[in-house]
Amino acid sequence: MHNTHTIFQSIASKILSSKNELNIYGANYKQWMYIFKQIYDDKNNNLCTKSQLIVLPDQEMAEQTYEILSSLNLKNHPIQLQGLETSPYSSVVPSVSNMQKRFGILSHLVNNNKANIIITTAESLVLSTPPVDYFLNNKLTLNISDIIAPHDLALKLIELGYRPSVTVEEPGTFSKKGEIFDIFPTYGRPIRINYFDDMIEEFKFIDLKTNKTVKDQCQETIFIYTSVGNLTSDTFIKNFKNTIKNPGLRSKKKYDRRLEIFQSLNNNCLFETFPNMIPAFFETTSNLLDFFNNNNYIITLINEVELKQSILELKESLRMRHEELQNDNDSSDIVLSPEKIFNFNLLEQSNHSLAINVNAVKVITESTKNYSEEILLKLEGVSTFLAPSKKPTIDKTDQIKSSLDYIVNEFIESGLITISTYDEQSRDELIFFLEGIPNFIYLKNRVNFLYSKLDEGFYYKKENHLVLTASDLFAKKQI
Repeated sequence: MHNTHTIFQSIASKILSSKNELNIYGANYKQWMYIFKQIYDDKNNNLCTKSQLIVLPDQEMAEQTYEILSSLNLKNHPIQLQGLETSPYSSVVPSVSNMQKRFGILSHLVNNNKANIIITTAESLVLSTPPVDYFLNNKLTLNISDIIAPHDLALKLIELGYRPSVTVEEPGTFSKKGEIFDIFPTYGRPIRINYFDDMIEEFKFIDLKTNKTVKDQCQETIFIYTSVGNLTSDTFIKNFKNTIKNPGLRSKKKYDRRLEIFQSLNNNCLFETFPNMIPAFFETTSNLLDFFNNNNYIITLINEVELKQSILELKESLRMRHEELQNDNDSSDIVLSPEKIFNFNLLEQSNHSLAINVNAVKVITESTKNYSEEILLKLEGVSTFLAPSKKPTIDKTDQIKSSLDYIVNEFIESGLITISTYDEQSRDELIFFLEGIPNFIYLKNRVNFLYSKLDEGFYYKKENHLVLTASDLFAKKQI
C-alpha cells in the first residue's frame, strides 16, 4: 500500500508554520475531514500532539463530522461537545443528559494533558461555562491499593453530586453492594471497584448491556469528575439566589415560580430548566477556549461566514424572545439574559492559538489577528472527474465498470487512489470490479482502501490523488 500521509504534507507544513490565521479554500467540511485524517496521523509532523477544536455552524454538520472522524480511526478519538441545542426561552425542557456530558468533557479537558479532538457547534462554543477552577477543584482520584471504605467513598461521591442507584445506567450514578462498588463517571466508561476489606483491589470496566465486567485492561488510576448534582451545594445555591432577583408582586407567577425553584434547591433537587441557568450558580464564568492550552491547540472554523452568521441570528432571536418574556407579567418563566448565558463576542475577543477557516476553513494560531495566509486546494468533485466516462445509455453495472476503467487508465502511470467504503461488502464489490480490469495490476500498489462514513470523494489534481467513495459509484445520483 502506498503511504497516503505524504500526499498532504504541504498542507500540514503550512498549518504548522502559520503564525495566526490560515484560510483554506476549495474544500467542503466532509472533504476536509479526510484531509485532516491524513495530516493528523502523519508521524512526520506533530499535529497529533496539539488539541484540535473543530467548530461547525449547526448540530447536523457537527454530528456528521463526528461520525466521519470516528469512522476514520484517528490516533486520538474525537469527542463531541454539545450545547443547549434548544432555546433557553422555549417551552422545551433542556437535556440534563447533555449538560452532564458537557460537565464531564470540560472536566476531562482541564484535568488531563493529552491532545484532544473536540467537535462542537457555534452555539456550544459561545455557551458560557462554569469557571475552569470549578472543574479543577471538584474531582476525586482513586488508585489501586488506596484505603478508602465504601461508605466513605459513597460520601465523597455524593459531595461531587453523584446519586446512589440500584445499577449504574447513566453518568453521575454509583451503586454499592458489599465488596463491589460501581461508578459511572461523568466522563468515560462505567467502572467496577473490587474491594478487599477497605482497600481498592481492582478496577474493571462494566458492559452496560449485561452489567458484567469486561476483559479490557482498566487503568490503575481513575478520575471521578464533578456531576451537575454538585450544583445543589450551599455555595452554588447561595450564588443562584443572589443572581435571581425578586420580580416583585407585579408578576405573581414569576414570584411564585422563583419560590418553587428556591424550595427545590433547598431540598437538594435541581429544577428541570437548570441547564439553561448554569451561569447563575457561579460568581464568574469561563468560556470554552479557556479550557485549552493557549500555545498548544488549533481551532478550525468550518464555513466561517455561515458560522458567525448563526451566532448573530442566535443573539438576535434570543434578545427578542427575552424581551417578550420580561414584559409578559402573565409568564412564570424565570430566565437569565442572553448575555449571561452566552458570550456572543467570543471569537472577536479571543487571542488564542492558531485558527483555520475551512472554505475558507480557518485555522487560528497563537499570534492571531495580525495577518492571514491562504491555501487554495482546487478540489474537483468525483462526478466532474468521472464525466468523460459517463454513458447515459448503459445500465448501472456497466456504468460502474466504465467509471473504474476510466480511473485505472488515468492513474496507470502515477498518482494515488484512496477508496472509502462503509462495509466489507461494498469493498469486496469494488475489488471484484477492479480486478476485472487488465491494467489494474499496474497501479494495484497505489490503491488504498479504508472503512469510513465519508459519503463523497474528490480529486486533488496538484498531487494526483483521487479519493473515491462507494457512494460516488453505487448511488444512482452520482452515476
